[in-house]
This record gives sequence, C-alpha cells and structure tokens, in this order.
Amino acid sequence: MPLTASMTTVKFLDQGLKSLRVQPIPFLMAKQLIECHYYSHSIPGGTMLTFGVFLNSQLLGAITFGVGPFDVYSLVEGARSDDCLTLTRLLLSDELLGNSESRVIGIVLRALKQHTNLKFIVTYADTSSGHTGIIYRATNWTFARMSSSTPLYDLGDGKPKHSVVSVMSWVLTL
Repeated sequence: MPLTASMTTVKFLDQGLKSLRVQPIPFLMAKQLIECHYYSHSIPGGTMLTFGVFLNSQLLGAITFGVGPFDVYSLVEGARSDDCLTLTRLLLSDELLGNSESRVIGIVLRALKQHTNLKFIVTYADTSSGHTGIIYRATNWTFARMSSSTPLYDLGDGKPKHSVVSVMSWVLTL
C-alpha cells in the first residue's frame, strides 16, 4: 500500500501538479487507505464515490463523496436531496507538493459537473481538529455556517466525548 515512510519527497519534486491523476477506485481500497492514514481512521456510511489520487502508478491519496447528513441539501435554498453530494474525505500523502489538494479537488469537481446532474457539493472542516477550511477558501467554496459541539458524554471509558464536534460547513456550486 502507498503512503509509506520510505517515500522520499525528492522523488516527487521534479513532477508538477499536472502529473497527478485522479480516477475511480474500489470502495474497499479507499476505505483501507483512509482507515489507515486519515486522522479519524474512518470512512462515513453513505459513501457513494471513491477516487484514488495517483502520481505515475503510485496511489498517494483518496477523495470520497457521499450523501452526508440527511438535510445537507437545506444549506442551499430551494435545493432537493438529489442536487448535492458531500465531500466526506480528502487524504493526500505529505509527499505530494503543496497545492495538490486544490488540484485534486478541481479535477474531481470538473468531472462531477460534466458527468452528473449535481448542482452543488457540501463539505466540512472539523475545527476541533484544527481544520479551518483553508483548502476550501483557496478553491472558492462559500462558507455556509458554523455548528457547535454537543455536550460531553462518557461511554464508560472515562473519556469525555462529543457526539457532534464543532464544524464549519462549506458549499460549492457546480
């Protein structure tokens, strides 16, 4: 599997962002990659589209889309549930050059615009993990709202948890 510590940044420096390829991959391949390397070690239920990010023949990341929360479409006035998907995970190897996130998001969103009837995409930035949506700002998403954390609870392990963390919602019209 890719994303190993043995990869060297030097290997990728001479290859520009245009060398990145994004193509559909099997759900289980994306799930394994995300569960191993993504900070939450999980892939949400309702995942519908999974794409791999390749440099040459090496899989160096994944981007996934799913149905999202049941009322996610309500972020856009007059929208219906089948008008949108949620970008649920974006995982790229640290070995890739800066701006790789923007390039990958652009590739996938152009394909979704061309090959689907989707009207918009929603995504979230998990502020409790230090994410501020900088990638979404850089790729022209619109800030929609900030949700607040739910009260803490204990599952019996003595570690307080939130059922919902504080997140920033972002919308991009296709």
